[in-house]
Amino acid sequence: MEVQAEKNEIKKHLVFRVGDRVLALPLINIFEIVTDFNIEPVPNSKDYISGLINIRGQIIKVMDLNYMFSKKYTEYRARQTSIVVIETANNNVGILVDDVLRVGNFLIEEIKSIPKSMNDRMSNLIEKVYKSNKSEMCFILSLDKILTVEDDLKGESE
Repeated sequence: MEVQAEKNEIKKHLVFRVGDRVLALPLINIFEIVTDFNIEPVPNSKDYISGLINIRGQIIKVMDLNYMFSKKYTEYRARQTSIVVIETANNNVGILVDDVLRVGNFLIEEIKSIPKSMNDRMSNLIEKVYKSNKSEMCFILSLDKILTVEDDLKGESE
């Protein structure tokens, strides 16, 4: 009976689009979604750092996932482009996304490992792949790997 309950277990994910990719992050790690923002560029920062935003007095670094995947900057579109703020133990980090699509209920049994043969820029940040019975597919990002990129940046600036 326990096996059946585990098989039907659902995990909630925030599903969003970056470039032509559909990606997801576990909803439990999402602090908020910001749609009205002004990014202040940071001089001499890495190319994938869009800059900083101020949310109610909290300064948050914003990373451009599209640049990390394809070396193309995210093009801002009013009413579409958002910043997904990820909650971490130390501080919050924002990721720039083209469009927030929905909150997805992913069955555990439909979450698969990525093929080991994937060896591109994108696979470094992907933890799993979600494929539903409806042929829907999206990549689940590795929060740890995104934050490691952030930690590497802190080490360089100190």
